[in-house]
Amino acid sequence: MRFLTAEDYGILIKQEQLEVVLKDNPTALLKAEVFAQGLIESYLRSRYDVAKIFLDVQPWAEARQYAAGAVVSYGTPSVLYVADRATKGEKPGVITEPAAPEVAEPVADLETEPEATEPAPEVEPIEPAWEEKDPRSAVLVTYMLDITLYTVHSRHGRVQMPEKRIDRYDQAIEWLKAVSNGKLSADLPRLPQKEETGRFKWGSQPFQTLGW
Repeated sequence: MRFLTAEDYGILIKQEQLEVVLKDNPTALLKAEVFAQGLIESYLRSRYDVAKIFLDVQPWAEARQYAAGAVVSYGTPSVLYVADRATKGEKPGVITEPAAPEVAEPVADLETEPEATEPAPEVEPIEPAWEEKDPRSAVLVTYMLDITLYTVHSRHGRVQMPEKRIDRYDQAIEWLKAVSNGKLSADLPRLPQKEETGRFKWGSQPFQTLGW
């Protein structure tokens, strides 16, 4: 399961800069994403439906059966699509034209008058299975990127970390605190009121150096 896409990172960091930070360790980025998601969920879980928030975004696969509401990335650069109905094998962004029905040819009879040929029945077009759409919260995507990039940079120590990474991480945590204790209302799927577990006050997050 993955919430972010490779294209998302272009918002905050150039690809060549990210490769330098990763130092030929691509799994570090995925681990940082898992850490960031877990941290965000710990703040949101008491009030928001994290299962609905963190959608599973996977590259489109021709052999896979998709249910309505599935989210995929497709193309280069990749674009997000949401399935409007159950589908398999239909490429996002491509309208499938239905096959025209076969019409039997009349048999020639020289002794009778030729019969009028009935027009072929109209074929209803097939509605596209995919809608080009990013259903994720743009705010949450940005803050998750901030936390992920901060976590990746922390492998090399806070002293070597760009100041903007620290500032953006701190802003992300402050936003999560405000949303968690109800000072801010995020545009995210809420839990039913009876399932909300109350308000929590969170302390500052200790700095961690991750040995990935």
